[in-house]
Amino acid sequence: MDNNSIDKLGNRLRNRSLVKGLNKKNLLKILFCLLIFSNFTALYGQEDVVVTYRSSGLVNVSPCVPVTHELDYECRFTTSQLASRYRLYVFWGDGSEVSRFNLTPELRPDGVYRVRQEGIFHTYNTDTECEYAVQLYLVYWNGVNDYIKIAASEEWKTVSTWHIDSQANGRIDMTPDTFFVCEGVPVVDFRFQDVSVYACNNQVDNQGNGLTNPNREGRWQQYVYGTSAS
Repeated sequence: MDNNSIDKLGNRLRNRSLVKGLNKKNLLKILFCLLIFSNFTALYGQEDVVVTYRSSGLVNVSPCVPVTHELDYECRFTTSQLASRYRLYVFWGDGSEVSRFNLTPELRPDGVYRVRQEGIFHTYNTDTECEYAVQLYLVYWNGVNDYIKIAASEEWKTVSTWHIDSQANGRIDMTPDTFFVCEGVPVVDFRFQDVSVYACNNQVDNQGNGLTNPNREGRWQQYVYGTSAS
């Protein structure tokens, strides 16, 4: 913009009473601020990431607690402005601290950026829930003061945490607890009924939600007369 253009713009603003006391120096300051603000908005005001591929994996382990689950995560994306920092957030669903991994994008020959994290470990010691939903997603640094979530990068994994059959929503029981008999009086067609409910065996958890991986493994059970059913 040349001096004549600036003078004309300043005259128009003054004539319209939008700005009083505006001179060329002040006008240049305003235009400079507007330019910086527009560039800032273009870089950080909106997410400029297009996710082309994402995946997460779960290593098969025995699900009985305590259990350490291992996951991996990969995301591929395109962007016109690569951020200075990227992180993977992992929420384990059990109230524990969020896991964070700093990732460096790798530029592939096809022009797509790729980030991958292996060896994501977490140990569950719970005896109250049969499974947890794990949330993973990618964030980028906005260049100022915060990380911004890349919504399309989100992945969910369900991990099993089976526990002892009599814990949480399970119980070992029979009915009746006691049956009295009299000496010399025959007992005809009487049976104790097993009313046990094995933990994590039902199709629902403690909140009534369907289980992804119920514990259908075989059990061995013994009742001993004169002892507690539990």
